[in-house]
Amino acid sequence: RVCGQDEVWRPDAPSCERVSCGDLSLTTIDNGSVIYTSNNYEDIVSYTCNTGYTLKGEEKRQCLSEGQWDGVEPTCEIISCGHPGILFNGQVLTGKYTFNS
Repeated sequence: RVCGQDEVWRPDAPSCERVSCGDLSLTTIDNGSVIYTSNNYEDIVSYTCNTGYTLKGEEKRQCLSEGQWDGVEPTCEIISCGHPGILFNGQVLTGKYTFNS
């Protein structure tokens, strides 16, 4: 700022604005939940998965000074038990090997 001949500082005084990482109210995670109270600097967002699903990625992310959430948004993947094995003198009647199948 510079003091002018008219005894007034130019330009106007700068102001500080709170850093925000963007609105999460419309953010969803398939088969899970996004939990947060605010989206400002240093705030934390948490992710949980529904029963039968497991979280792939970080459970928590933090709002950084650049106005971005750290890390990558995780996903919820259905729990898979793999093939149940060979059934001697019988047959497996399903091709699904995931939670509750």
